[in-house]
Amino acid sequence: MGLELNREENIITNYETLDDIDVDIRLRYSTTFRCTDGHYVRSKNEVIIDNWLYERGIVHIYEKKVIGENIICDFYLRSKDGNAIYIEVWGLDTDQYKKRKKEKIDFYLKNKLNLINITDVNIRNIDDFLEVELKKYKLI
Repeated sequence: MGLELNREENIITNYETLDDIDVDIRLRYSTTFRCTDGHYVRSKNEVIIDNWLYERGIVHIYEKKVIGENIICDFYLRSKDGNAIYIEVWGLDTDQYKKRKKEKIDFYLKNKLNLINITDVNIRNIDDFLEVELKKYKLI
């Protein structure tokens, strides 16, 4: 089967695996939003998060591959004691996206990785939300 590019819509169809959805999202949504620190991200919510981290001096990487896996997190942080912290910003509402979201969350839980999930609801009060979440990992 494999990936097929639908030229009219410029999207990938006929996914071979759900990992291909990550590829599709990166092709479908380019990094067009510029953040204060110069990062280019894919959504307004990611701009808010990137700028929030930058303004507080929290070193972060946008779209880092989880070592040894076929998963790319939205943001990657490292705590003062060296622990990896992954941030996923959930924004789409398609069935395939929801399935991939569940798989990714299950992966993080199964492997006992530090994950912060951010949705539109969290964005409304991002200051309080991220402050509470990052205090858990002694980042602030």
